[in-house]
Amino acid sequence: MTINDHRLTTWFFIHWFAEIGLMFGLVAVDTHHLDIYRDYRFLFYLTAIILFMQVWNSFRFVFKNRSIKWILLSFACVVILSFGISKINIINFKYIDHIVLQQNEHYKYNIHVPKSNIYHKYEHLNLVHDVYIAKNSSVNSEPLIIENERIIELSHIAHMIYNFQGRFIEQEIPYINHRLHVDNDIKMYHLSNIKNEFIKVGVKKISYAIIPSDKNPNIPFYQKNRLFFNRHHIINDLNKDDYEQENLIDLKYTNNQLYLNNTKIGFQKFKEKSKQLVKDSPNYILVVNIDKEMNFSNYFKILLTFTEGILELRNEYTLKKYSKEYKVLEKEVKFDRNLSSQMLEINEKHPIYIMDKVANN
Repeated sequence: MTINDHRLTTWFFIHWFAEIGLMFGLVAVDTHHLDIYRDYRFLFYLTAIILFMQVWNSFRFVFKNRSIKWILLSFACVVILSFGISKINIINFKYIDHIVLQQNEHYKYNIHVPKSNIYHKYEHLNLVHDVYIAKNSSVNSEPLIIENERIIELSHIAHMIYNFQGRFIEQEIPYINHRLHVDNDIKMYHLSNIKNEFIKVGVKKISYAIIPSDKNPNIPFYQKNRLFFNRHHIINDLNKDDYEQENLIDLKYTNNQLYLNNTKIGFQKFKEKSKQLVKDSPNYILVVNIDKEMNFSNYFKILLTFTEGILELRNEYTLKKYSKEYKVLEKEVKFDRNLSSQMLEINEKHPIYIMDKVANN
């Protein structure tokens, strides 16, 4: 009878444990990051206690009046044994972590990408081309360009792109998104040269890797994610005539100060002023003047601030015309393609046109 009760108890535990596992599994599917041990540590303690007590529930009939004494004695032995074994490092986890992290470019080359509250999520990971731009330890050297754990020369970028595009059929190539993982301290003068190599071979989509500022702050910066900040239209001296610009918004960032149309301005006022300029003349181009001292962190702050203003304009227009927020429409269009025309109308009403202009000095 004791053996039968013991088996029955074990199956009850397995059934309960499976239900708990299924519940957390379903939660994890719909969660960007779920740290079960950190957030629900008490469940691990309760699981061990329940398993221990249910096993002894059957043996109490054997030991009868002495059961409490034996339960306490066995509990003390299990705790001491478990604590002792936990102090023995059979596997060198630090060494394993080091080996795994060495395969991550963010960690290996100490790349810190910017934080952003505006981002999108890739739907087709096979169409993502990750390129890493890291600092070079040599003084006054050009940054390192890394792709697939290989360092690429600036002159070989075209060859790298053609090799990547060769994996896809011709119809898929325009939809390839080249995501640049750029360190905050990279000088924009160098990054512009790198981007020009992409543009020369007809690349239409360039985005930037970011860390989401509204997500779990404990996520390591080197953890891979599917998020990106869209660079939108690529405008340069070769194709600027394709845009019927009536309003050139001139922007400079020098000596830690922002200048809008040669007037000193703060970032918050820049957002409000640029919104008004775009409202007055939708056929515009924001011209970001880049000198040798501007780094990517400051450049990205300009992009983020300006994009926030345009998205606010889109949201105002969407609320007025369709009685819903722009973010809601973005989510709905993924499930209802009939809404694509509405999204296209809104984006054309308030487009995002940005041109990088590199100073010759």
